[in-house]
Amino acid sequence: MASTDHIEVLAMTHERDFAIMLREAFENAIATIETNVVTSMVDDIDANHIREQLGIGLNMNGGLPGHLAESEEAAAALVISLAAAVAAHAAAKVGHSANPKDALLVAAQHDAAQLVRTFYADTATALAQAIETAIYGSGNPAWRAPQLRRSIGLTVKQAASLELMRSTLHQYVTAPLKVIGARVGPDGVRIPPAVVRNIDTRRLLSATRGHLSAAQHQLLTKALGNPKLTLAQAKEILDNHADALRDHRVRAVAGELIHNVTESAKLTGWRIAQRAGALSSDQRRYWKTAGDERVRHPHAQVPAMNPGGVPLNKPFKTPLGDHFIPPLEYGCRCKSVLVRP
Repeated sequence: MASTDHIEVLAMTHERDFAIMLREAFENAIATIETNVVTSMVDDIDANHIREQLGIGLNMNGGLPGHLAESEEAAAALVISLAAAVAAHAAAKVGHSANPKDALLVAAQHDAAQLVRTFYADTATALAQAIETAIYGSGNPAWRAPQLRRSIGLTVKQAASLELMRSTLHQYVTAPLKVIGARVGPDGVRIPPAVVRNIDTRRLLSATRGHLSAAQHQLLTKALGNPKLTLAQAKEILDNHADALRDHRVRAVAGELIHNVTESAKLTGWRIAQRAGALSSDQRRYWKTAGDERVRHPHAQVPAMNPGGVPLNKPFKTPLGDHFIPPLEYGCRCKSVLVRP
C-alpha cells in the first residue's frame, strides 16, 4: 500500500495556510468598511444610487471589497501548488516522475483553482444579498448598515439567518417597555412587579423556526428574555455571532476544499503513473475510513459496497450515490488508497 504520510503533511500545511489566508482577507476587508460612511450611503431613497455609492465606497471588485478580491488569486495559487505537489508525490510513490505540464495534472490544477473561485463567487453573492438588505431591510440606516460588515465572508444561507436574527432583535429592542404590577400566582405565591417588553416574544421566536439553527434559536431566546436588552447589546450579539459564523465557514471551507484537492490530485498522480506503465491496467483503489467511533454510518458502508476496490477510472458506490473521491459529506475524513495487485 502506498504511503500517504507526506501527502497528509502537505494537506495539513496547506489547510492551515489557506485558513490563515482567508481569515486575513476577511479581516482586512472588514477593517476598510466604516459603518458611519455606509450608514450615510444607505440613508437615501434612490436604491440604484445607494448601490452605486456602496460599490465605490467599498472599493468593489468583482462583487467583493478590494482587499478580499485581491486575495482570490493568491488562494488559487496555493491550492494549485498543493495539487501539483500531491500529484507528483503520488506518482513518485509508485515509481513514476510526473511531467509538470502533463494534461491530466494541468486539468487537476484548473479544477482546484475553480473550487476557490466558486467559494469567492458564493461570498460575493452573499454580500450582494446583504446590500439589498441594507437598502430594503427593517429599521433605520444606522441599524441596517452594520450588516454589510457582518456579512463579509458568509454564505448566502448564513447571511440570511443573520438578517433574520437582526430583524427579530430590532423588533424586540424597539418595542416599548411596560410594567406588570405585583400579583398573586395560581399557587398563592406573591409575584413582584416586573418590567417587560410590550411584544409577544413567543410570536417572534415562532417566526424564526425552520430558518435558524438550534444554537441560533437558543441565542435569540436568551436575548429576548432580557427586557433590559439595549440596542448596543443587540449589535454586540450580532457582531459576535457573525464572527462565529465566519470562523465556522473558514474552517469548513479550508478542510473540505483541501481534502477535495488532495484526493483529486492523488488520483491524478496515479492515473498519470498508470498511463506511463508504472501501474498495471487492472490497478484498483480502495475507500478507507478513519476507523474510529466518529465515522458516520454511510461512510462506514462504502468499503463493504466496494469490497474489491474500483479501477482508477471508475467511481466508488456509496449510500449517497457514486463518488470518485472523498469527501463524501461535510467533515468526512475518508481517503482513497492503492493496494498493489
